[in-house]
Amino acid sequence: MTNHKISEPLFKIDYNKWDLLKNPETGLLIEPVPIEDFDRFEYWSDELNRPVRQIISKKKRRLYADYLNLNTASLYRRVSSLLGVSPYDDEISKEKYEELCQIALLKHNYQKQINYEILIPFQSLALTFLKYKEKTLIRKANTLYEVNCEKQRVEKTSLISENIIDKAKGISEYEFYYSVIQTMIEKNGEEFLSNNRAL
Repeated sequence: MTNHKISEPLFKIDYNKWDLLKNPETGLLIEPVPIEDFDRFEYWSDELNRPVRQIISKKKRRLYADYLNLNTASLYRRVSSLLGVSPYDDEISKEKYEELCQIALLKHNYQKQINYEILIPFQSLALTFLKYKEKTLIRKANTLYEVNCEKQRVEKTSLISENIIDKAKGISEYEFYYSVIQTMIEKNGEEFLSNNRAL
């Protein structure tokens, strides 16, 4: 597996555009927070660890937020009056929000292309990610797995040395998915991802 340097995000997201709400009575698309009523955005990682951009208006309550459509890499606006109520909702910075958007899209493409059944039902929070030479590894308790991009699946690693965990470098969830998806792009060509990939 090629060692990749992360520089630019793989996905281009236009944060200045979003799908509008549909009026349930008329079917017309509406902008629920007019520009003259807009105050600012606040950024969240919600209880499902999704990136959410909450719209703060000057007059109304906090009723609306922008969510990320993973299939189109675009934002859509919807009612979200309970955001911030759950103890699992974390307020984050704009930079962290944009990174979380990239992670969500990388993970979405990873899960579409890579068979990771061997790790189910473990969530990514229960896993740690490592890099050792050319290999991208996943650690679950004391067991190591690697992503076989040729076979497009996660499998127990073929590395036999007992101290690999000590020698491997810990990487972030973002670096892990970025590395795997970049390798898949090299293997399958530019068409591997949709047209939403940043150029």
